[in-house]
Amino acid sequence: MAHDVGCLAALGTAGCPYEQPLATMVRALTDEAAAGGCNAGLLRDDALLLMLWITDEDDGSPSAEHPELFDPDAPLGAPDVRAALHPELLEPIDTFVTALRRVKSPLDQDKLVFGMIVGVPAGAPACIGTGDRLESCLGVPAMQVQPDPSDPSRLLPSCSSAHAVAYPPRRFVELAQRFGSSALVTSVCADEWPELGSGITEKLIERIPGLCLYHDLPPSAGQCDPDCVVIETLLGDRTCADDPACPAAWCPPATAEDVHSPPPCTDPSTGLECRPFKRDLGVVTDFGGTVHRQCLLRHATRSFDAALGTCGLPEDEGWFYLPTEESYDGCAWISLSRRDGESMVDPGSRVTIRCATTTCEE
Repeated sequence: MAHDVGCLAALGTAGCPYEQPLATMVRALTDEAAAGGCNAGLLRDDALLLMLWITDEDDGSPSAEHPELFDPDAPLGAPDVRAALHPELLEPIDTFVTALRRVKSPLDQDKLVFGMIVGVPAGAPACIGTGDRLESCLGVPAMQVQPDPSDPSRLLPSCSSAHAVAYPPRRFVELAQRFGSSALVTSVCADEWPELGSGITEKLIERIPGLCLYHDLPPSAGQCDPDCVVIETLLGDRTCADDPACPAAWCPPATAEDVHSPPPCTDPSTGLECRPFKRDLGVVTDFGGTVHRQCLLRHATRSFDAALGTCGLPEDEGWFYLPTEESYDGCAWISLSRRDGESMVDPGSRVTIRCATTTCEE
């Protein structure tokens, strides 16, 4: 991978000053990914897609509605600073967000992962990390677009090091913010990028949204779901996240021994039963004497259409089962992904699938 990235990244530094990494990525994954394109066959429905940018400048993808950006006589400043000083002449970030989301279906947004090695200040924690944690990055002084007083044809850099001088990547940060925890940002001015490498690896592992089983699980007669439950054993001293729609206070104590028929949780104001997203099952002690809490994950049932003889989509949020014949992966599949693309399971947790006749661990 390092060799391939090195070959692809050695693109030179001459040419038009309007670098267009976002427009280039969209074209690579749309027009060029179609039949007959350079990237035909690249995209697969069942695959995770990692998009990685390495650049020392911000995106300057121009809008087709503003050709004046290319007019040398337009009073817009020197070519090297025009795109940064006039973001209103560029393609809106939301255009790229929409285009990149369309690369995957609405149910597969969790399979999109973004890595950005860009000109954020290496010493600014507000600008390093996942997009959902960069809310204050655009306010960092070094991230402001300012012409260099000693040379107005250039911008003041946002960071520099022995191997890089970079400029405020405001549009990249905006894109990362839109994609939240799916996007990871680090500084091109850092001496090394181990955080990005390990962060992307963790993100890819986290986004593998389910478990491939060795065999199909037989459903109950006339139903779509096997008689199974999924138990999460948490790492460290974590607790089962409370569900505001069905809080722990509404649920009688339950254990891993009665998960197939636990006492129901009940809304005290209505008397109606509810099912929390994660239900506390108490604690277990491992062989080393460490105590871990266990949670029962909510099962999203799939209704059976007797007339058609088919199963529908999950009716609510939770884990669900797909037999081999319905799975993209050629195996029976337990999906552990939320509707927003995030994993249901906390990092480091162990998952047990406990069925009426079979127990599988991953």
